[in-house]
Formats: sequence, C-alpha cells, structure tokens
Amino acid sequence: MIDILTKINQKINFQVSLNKKIEDINFILCSKKVFLEDKEIDELIQERKNLESQIIKSKLSFEDKFNDFIYTYADINEAEDIEWFIKDVIPNPSIGVVYGNSGTGKSAIIIELCNQILNNTNHVHVIYIDADMSPNNGMTPS
Repeated sequence: MIDILTKINQKINFQVSLNKKIEDINFILCSKKVFLEDKEIDELIQERKNLESQIIKSKLSFEDKFNDFIYTYADINEAEDIEWFIKDVIPNPSIGVVYGNSGTGKSAIIIELCNQILNNTNHVHVIYIDADMSPNNGMTPS
C-alpha cells in the first residue's frame, strides 16, 4: 500500500514541479528578458514547450470539471450569512474592479462607495486606484 502512495505522491509532486518551472520560465520571459540573449530566449521557449507536453491533461468531462461550481438548493440554504460593507453591493471581505468608458461616472460612484465604507465600518482600509486618469489630468508637483 505504501508503494502506491509513494508513487502517487511522486506523480503529484512532479506535476506541481512542472507547473512551477513553467511559471518561472514565464516570469523570466516576461520580466527579465532584457538580460537574455536571443539563443537563451529560444532555449527557454523550447524548455517551456517540453515541460507543457509533460503535464497530465484532465480526463474529466466538460460537465464534471464544473461540478464544484454548481450549488444545490441545500448548499444555498445552508450557506453562512454574508457580511456586507454595503448591503447587497459589496461583501466583506472583497476586492473589486470597476471598469467602463471614460466619463461614465465610475469615479464618482466608487468614491461615494468608499466614503460609505470608511464612515460606516471600523478597522477597514480602502485602496482606490484610478487607472483611467492620464498624467495630464492628475495633480502635478508645484
């Protein structure tokens, strides 16, 4: 029995190590490419292909892959109550992204929601990042 456990653990560890190596290669190719020669880049790309070919593909059907995402009535009925920062809008804890066209009022709505959270909740931090604003529209140093 121990032999099969050892064998399965080795198989799992090998698959995990493959994914880790692929992540490392992707990181290097995305962020550290400037330090590499063309030949090294090509070698890394080839190594990634070799590693990807060794990954075990799921044998589950399309439907079976999503069974954990489908909730039964009992699951929903027995679910814990949700704590809200803003009732029925923002759960606690949460991370969110709001996106849309420029000038549609995203910032105004989000700043109001942030104010509500900060005024009505103790021990909470809000980080607001406006990725829509160009440097010309923002504050400039004096």
